[in-house]
Amino acid sequence: MKSEDVFLKRYRRTICAALALLILAAGCAGAAAQPGTVSPGEAALLADPAELAGNSTLELIAAAYSPRNFAEGEVAQEDLDRILQSGAQAPSAKNLQPWHFTVIRNRETVAALSSQSQPGNVLIVLSGADNNVWTTPTDCGLAAGNMVLAAQSLGLGARILAEPINGVDKIRDKLGIPGDYIAHFAILVGPVESGPDATTSASPRKSLAELVNYVE
Repeated sequence: MKSEDVFLKRYRRTICAALALLILAAGCAGAAAQPGTVSPGEAALLADPAELAGNSTLELIAAAYSPRNFAEGEVAQEDLDRILQSGAQAPSAKNLQPWHFTVIRNRETVAALSSQSQPGNVLIVLSGADNNVWTTPTDCGLAAGNMVLAAQSLGLGARILAEPINGVDKIRDKLGIPGDYIAHFAILVGPVESGPDATTSASPRKSLAELVNYVE
């Protein structure tokens, strides 16, 4: 494979991960927001939690965050099935559904690929078809966003990671990743300790006034 082709695929992988993180940005530190961090007149999801009452989707997005404090514990197969199905339900360009999900439960393999994991945690590798369709990384990012929110709705922690990918590439045959798919990133899933971790809690969110403009 030409070096420029490898570069382009790695670049697409980076974009894919960035898009997935952007999908979650609105809620990444919702549960960790501290009183007074949202300006009084801001029309943000976190401005008045009472306004979200009864809307489970908005409540979930507002409460979501990217945990680091994973705890030891198994992920039930029923929950795992729901998370994977949520990923499969994501929209994709021309409905190509170009993703492949590799679920890694083996403790030694998970620990070798992710330093943040704890015994019982699961690592889900998201791969995209090497189909020269530029939207494939974006589609994988949408699937990842669905998975993360699904996991958190089930009371589990989920964090998108780029760290494991180099390791995944080295053992892709062992992991059963299809030969014509490119591993983009992984999602670590497992129980989390009670309350957001200190690092996440210290991550303030930008106000909508900084992020949004309207064209009338």
